[in-house]
Amino acid sequence: MPVISIYNRCNNKCIMCTNPDKFWNGNKKEFNLSFLLNRLDRFYQGEKEFLEIHRDSFSFTGGEPTLSPYLIPLIEKINALFYGKRVICLTNGRMFSYADYAKRILQLGINLELAIAIHGHNSKIHDSITRTAKSFVQTTKGLHNIFRFKKKNHTIEIRVVMHQLNYKFLEKITRFIKKEFPSIDRLVFIFFEIEGQACKNIKAIKVTYSQLLPYIEKIRTFLHYFPEVRFYHFPLCVLPTKFYPYVWRTLPDREVSFLNNCRGCNLKQFCLGVHKGYLKYVGDSEFKPIKRKINIQEGCNWHHPILKVNP
Repeated sequence: MPVISIYNRCNNKCIMCTNPDKFWNGNKKEFNLSFLLNRLDRFYQGEKEFLEIHRDSFSFTGGEPTLSPYLIPLIEKINALFYGKRVICLTNGRMFSYADYAKRILQLGINLELAIAIHGHNSKIHDSITRTAKSFVQTTKGLHNIFRFKKKNHTIEIRVVMHQLNYKFLEKITRFIKKEFPSIDRLVFIFFEIEGQACKNIKAIKVTYSQLLPYIEKIRTFLHYFPEVRFYHFPLCVLPTKFYPYVWRTLPDREVSFLNNCRGCNLKQFCLGVHKGYLKYVGDSEFKPIKRKINIQEGCNWHHPILKVNP
């Protein structure tokens, strides 16, 4: 899918944000309406390639895309040029705490997917990560408004980005989401990417896959409560086989590497590899080739390569 950053400002200051300083201080011209509409026109002019490669959706990111004054005209433009295509919006959800705004966005009559990040099960944890007071209150209120106004053609995803400041609370965060938002369509657990602000704050947020694993094990019994669960940014060798059907590959090739000993791994063809930032700041000692025979049911989607692990 085309990923389009439509705004370079945000009302959070997330400690692990992947955007570098130059993004926040970038050329504002790239985020004005005429520039962004021109980008969509260029996609339309290459519609055949778009349909063959990207197929089904556009993804809006930022900064915080809901702060852009042009979000609605951009959505309307996509609907005019590519009728029926899904628009995915990666957001902190805070603007949806305003009922009028939530209602306006959700009444646009488009196939809309909202992916909203929750960083903790309470204000103390969540706000310490966003470094913004009352962000937890606004995000959760925003989600409640979204469910109040959503329609059948809307998909609601909650994302949990895991790092040192919240990984020990993973079970509590999952319980909170299950209790407060049982109707979500998808729950996604993301191992943080060491890029941008995450590099600057690595001492405060660094956690290893090995440290995280016991806490992932604790949430396994909750996963069947959700219609869909995904894990992003996980090499297969750091997880038990029972989690393989949840693993998705979402990082571009340029951001990941395979180690020399990966050549002897029976599941290399299904694996994401290791994020280069992780290798730089953490190291490669955790990654071992999988030598044993594992009977898997392979999927046809490159991003979701393993559908089932058979006995």
